[in-house]
Amino acid sequence: MNPYEVQIRDRARIHTVYKLRDGTRVPSVTEVLDELAKPYLVDWAWKLGTEGINYKDIQEQYSNVGTLAHAMIHAYIKKKEILEVTGYSNPVFSLANMASLSFLAWEKDYKVVILQSEMPLVSGILKYGGTLDLLASINGKVTLVDFKTGPLIYPVHFVQLAGYQHLVSVNFPDINIERFMIVNLDRNETGYTVKTKHSLLNEWKRFLAALQICKLRKEIEK
Repeated sequence: MNPYEVQIRDRARIHTVYKLRDGTRVPSVTEVLDELAKPYLVDWAWKLGTEGINYKDIQEQYSNVGTLAHAMIHAYIKKKEILEVTGYSNPVFSLANMASLSFLAWEKDYKVVILQSEMPLVSGILKYGGTLDLLASINGKVTLVDFKTGPLIYPVHFVQLAGYQHLVSVNFPDINIERFMIVNLDRNETGYTVKTKHSLLNEWKRFLAALQICKLRKEIEK
């Protein structure tokens, strides 16, 4: 059992739907990023294939690890005594629990002051939505943080943060984000890896290009 939850008893696999005020559904940051090539995933799938492993099975397991780890972290931040989840295998729970312990280690080492957690936002200007993992003050700097539970940190992860930065800026114009941080939470042992940037201008250009392609694709597929 993880150190800050009393009970885990029911799983709600809910995917957030993002809509404008008039009810129009808009793509998520994750959907936008799906338009970008991710060669590291191709290499990973190929390697598994040579070992006779169906990458889709492993991908689903690791996706569940990330989902559950994020739920554990958010429950801890919100001081919930019961996290309602079920349907996860013991291996998935064990890996997610270790990732949550890695979060606790990071939080302690970086002296994190949490401002917002798991906050869904929509941009009426560019018509997309997303849920940022964490907005925090770290060493006196307002920092936009995204948590990962995979093996490595990749450049596309900062493209994701660029998408979230715009969502924060249009919904909270008084907030000045000073730093962007990817925290890779180790799921095998307690530990973490951190990468930071202070500007995401190029990442933002890449996100905008992917957003345009995403919208064009949806128009074509109507």
